[in-house]
Amino acid sequence: MAPGARSSCGFRGSRLLSAAAQSCMLAVSALASHPRRSRTSPPLQERVHGRPHPAAPDALVLVNAGTAIWKAFFFTPKFTPEGANGCFPTHVCFCHGHFVTHHHPPLLYELSKDPREQHPLSPASEPRFQQILDTMLQAAAQHAQTLPEVPNQLSLGNLLWKPWLQLCCSSSGLSCQCNLEKMDQAAPR
Repeated sequence: MAPGARSSCGFRGSRLLSAAAQSCMLAVSALASHPRRSRTSPPLQERVHGRPHPAAPDALVLVNAGTAIWKAFFFTPKFTPEGANGCFPTHVCFCHGHFVTHHHPPLLYELSKDPREQHPLSPASEPRFQQILDTMLQAAAQHAQTLPEVPNQLSLGNLLWKPWLQLCCSSSGLSCQCNLEKMDQAAPR
């Protein structure tokens, strides 16, 4: 995978999928004073969007009220073919198991200076590296506690065909009857 290559790897917003799919994407916004305005680094205040998987959110975004915007990737999809910027054989990048590369420490970018996310920061190059990551994780954990559990939309009961929920125009007429002429007249053209 190219160092600057990234993928959103799923959905933003509330998750309705399995835990593996839930771990794909999370955006966290945190507001704080710009560090250049003060000699001491002020605490970061969080505003969170999305629903993380508690074990491993894919990406967190921290917005500084000044000009700095940080983004951290805890894992990235393995693109195929190698070196590509997508998952072309499958048309979708999977976000679990052997389909991802986990990053320890996470890849951290300052988007205001590196919008293409090609030069990850390190604790040596960004003095607030750990504080930024800690703030993101704390905000994600606090936000996750405020969200109600959502039933699994891909459970067996939701995936099974339910004939009683289907329109019924049986050609044999044994189980139901339809007035096709009336349906044709009611259909918008």
